[in-house]
Amino acid sequence: MLTLVFVGFPLAAYAALLAGNALSAWRISGILNHLEKVRVGDPDTVLMNTEGCAFKQIDSEYFCQIYHFPFQFEWLDAAIWKLPRAATWAERFRRLGLREQYVSVSATIDHQRVKSIWVADMVAGRYESLGNQWEIAEHVPERHLDDSLPPEDLRTFMNWFHITNIRPGEGLHLFVTPTSTPDELRARHANPRCLFSFRGCDGLCDLMPDAIRVLKQRNRGFGGCTNVPASRCELPADYECRKDLGE
Repeated sequence: MLTLVFVGFPLAAYAALLAGNALSAWRISGILNHLEKVRVGDPDTVLMNTEGCAFKQIDSEYFCQIYHFPFQFEWLDAAIWKLPRAATWAERFRRLGLREQYVSVSATIDHQRVKSIWVADMVAGRYESLGNQWEIAEHVPERHLDDSLPPEDLRTFMNWFHITNIRPGEGLHLFVTPTSTPDELRARHANPRCLFSFRGCDGLCDLMPDAIRVLKQRNRGFGGCTNVPASRCELPADYECRKDLGE
């Protein structure tokens, strides 16, 4: 009987946590798929009807954030991080498939029409945190503009960014406009497998496989030079970047 309690209860709790992670992945995947269909000029109801994302309004801006804790509850997750060598324990739990997931949405509405939308999602990958961030508006903001930019960057701007939270990582940011090509619009897509994966995706090319086609057209890579193992789908430009670092 004691063996059943000491073995059965942890296994049942672990199974429940895995089920909670899968449910969160399904929810976030649905939200991201819906948001990818929103366009500038759409009625605000298209955005507001995003199932699973409860928007809060501040003036003309609308916000929605969802953070999934591997242990389902914020207080339990916080308690884990108070343990000695918490970061080491967190990595062990990730190897057991208990991975954090996060999505944040911000949108501007004008005369009941979508004027702009910003979406960011982050998942715990196999070796590092992986982020997918995209914006869609009438034009690329001036903060990204430069006289030397080629026409394709004025149409759809893409750049790498560094994740600096408790578990560092990298991400790709896309700024798309109404003139973006179908391939460039699809480049925003986050691979749902990275949300459901037990071991986690290997890198940005795993998280954003549809961006590979666009990056190849531009003869460039994702842009990050990190010290984690290379992904099988890594682009030549990213390999050269690693090579320059002495890998």
